[in-house]
Amino acid sequence: MGRPPKKDSQKRRNRMVLLFTDGELDLIKDHIEAYGYDGQNDFGRKAILEKVVSIKRSINTQED
Repeated sequence: MGRPPKKDSQKRRNRMVLLFTDGELDLIKDHIEAYGYDGQNDFGRKAILEKVVSIKRSINTQED
């Protein structure tokens, strides 16, 4: 018996490809290991979304 299916709104269907130098990827891998992320996808998704949310908050604060 497997896990229950995800709702359509929870399914990740969209892909984003990023390219890094060997040195950049080594830094990222070290960070992932040091801070206990569940791999490169987990780290990348969280890092990008946190940055986007931070920028949006900053813009909304400036508009007020």
